Amino acid sequence: YNELGLKKSLRWQAGFLTPTVKYRAVSYELDDHITPIDQTPGSGALMGSLDGGLFFERQTNLLGASVTQTLEPRAYYLYSGYDESSGQPSFDSAELTFSYHQLYRDTRFSGHDRIDDANQLSLGVTSRFFDNDSGEEVLSASIGQIFYFRDREVRLNATDPALAEPTSPIAADAVWSPNQQWQLRASLLYDTNDNTFDAAYAQASYRTPQGALFNVG
Repeated sequence: YNELGLKKSLRWQAGFLTPTVKYRAVSYELDDHITPIDQTPGSGALMGSLDGGLFFERQTNLLGASVTQTLEPRAYYLYSGYDESSGQPSFDSAELTFSYHQLYRDTRFSGHDRIDDANQLSLGVTSRFFDNDSGEEVLSASIGQIFYFRDREVRLNATDPALAEPTSPIAADAVWSPNQQWQLRASLLYDTNDNTFDAAYAQASYRTPQGALFNVG
């Protein structure tokens, strides 16, 4: 697997902008592969992305405490060319489970056996609450969705159909830390294409003063 490109991070107090351009390629030299038609398969594609966000903040109260609230809208455009990869093996790759953080990744696969095609725009927003006395983050909540401008043809298995949905599920994520011992986390996926909940998850974590950690989800 090879990757070559340029990335420029521009940051200001009120926001950021990160353009990226790179070329990704993967190639193989196989021995005794189950499909001996091509022992040296490979693929490559040009990828470009533009990631930008803004930061707004205000003073408010949360459960009687003085806090700073932020509002952080974010947009991420991703384009990656298509190259046939059905003849390539899959040694360590998998299709990633969708979540809010998947909105801003440049691939939908783990590993390097697949170079996915993409033409999509992710829109999301996060709000955080920081305690003014300690500076610690008390609460954060995020929601967002991907809008696809074309079908995604590269799949892990050659027999899998192209992904044709025009939008991703709406992904939401929230974390509440009322004190240093407790943390509550919840996430939700709602598919607007068939009006169903794809997944819902909740977890509570407790850390004892001695450093032991207990999780239930």
